[in-house]
Amino acid sequence: NGTNGDVTAGDNIFSFQTVVGVLTPPGAKALPARITDAQGRTGSATIPLTVEPPLLPIHEIQGSGNRSPYANWLVSTTGVVTGVKGNGFFIQTPDDSIDADLNTSEGIFVFTSSFPPAAAALGNLVKVTGTVQEYIPASDPNSPPATEIAGSPTVVLISVGYPVPAPIILSAAETSPTGTIEQ
Repeated sequence: NGTNGDVTAGDNIFSFQTVVGVLTPPGAKALPARITDAQGRTGSATIPLTVEPPLLPIHEIQGSGNRSPYANWLVSTTGVVTGVKGNGFFIQTPDDSIDADLNTSEGIFVFTSSFPPAAAALGNLVKVTGTVQEYIPASDPNSPPATEIAGSPTVVLISVGYPVPAPIILSAAETSPTGTIEQ
């Protein structure tokens, strides 16, 4: 009561925050609880809770290679919506949070399979939770994979009217692969 994340002591609304072990899989859980008061009365309950996946920056999800180090992981990330398509949307790291590694990408596609939710509007800062996948189009099976967030992602609006990150202009030389592409 008033400790461990409980906001207000004495309001008969109780909450508890804790950190779970890194190997605990994300998702819905049930926490058994036993309650005892000052008069010796007892009760029990099962508290539903959700273990959140790790919150990672986009550049960490993308990684510095051709494939994400988080492929097939459930993750969360935040970004500014920079483009919307009929089957998903693009998010990008805000300009003030970009890393200095030129080998990582600051943008990612969120595949929704149908038109994205209203929260995914241009200029909105959103939190996305979904499964990291490597997409290779069936029409071009030899193309390098594109990392995306998929698997029925959830989208939570953080704020609206966020400045869209500045575009980066690529030269012709920067659009031609020069190294070995891992398959």
